[in-house]
Amino acid sequence: MSSVTPETATRRWPTEEEKQILRDSLFRLIPRSDEAAEAFYQRLFLEHPSVRPLFPQSMDEQQQKMVLTLASMVDHLDDPDTFRRECIELGRRHVGYGAQPAHYPVVGQILLEEFGKWQLPPMTEREISLWQLLYGLVSEQMIAAA
Repeated sequence: MSSVTPETATRRWPTEEEKQILRDSLFRLIPRSDEAAEAFYQRLFLEHPSVRPLFPQSMDEQQQKMVLTLASMVDHLDDPDTFRRECIELGRRHVGYGAQPAHYPVVGQILLEEFGKWQLPPMTEREISLWQLLYGLVSEQMIAAA
């Protein structure tokens, strides 16, 4: 099984400096991550009610899982093989939940917009572009695994 590296990813791999920017950005979000995750899901369900049945009735655990998964993905940028394995597992689980490839861009847009609002200070344009890169790498692997 080949690993995700700058050479094998469809999208470019973050540099060391960019990985640190993502870590710092995530660190600033953590104190408000519960509120950010709740706002994300509220907006997702409001704008795309057809995805609501894919989720549990109580969202507390799901919100925590989502934040932990994002943190894990940032952490695994230093280990492309683990990053790829985690994304593949996540993609396969999401197929079982009923996730479709068309859901990924919608989720990514709302996720970045909502998390950007809750981070203090708000995300810079560079941070936003790096989160878009990370989300693109994650969703690319998840969709491929499906």
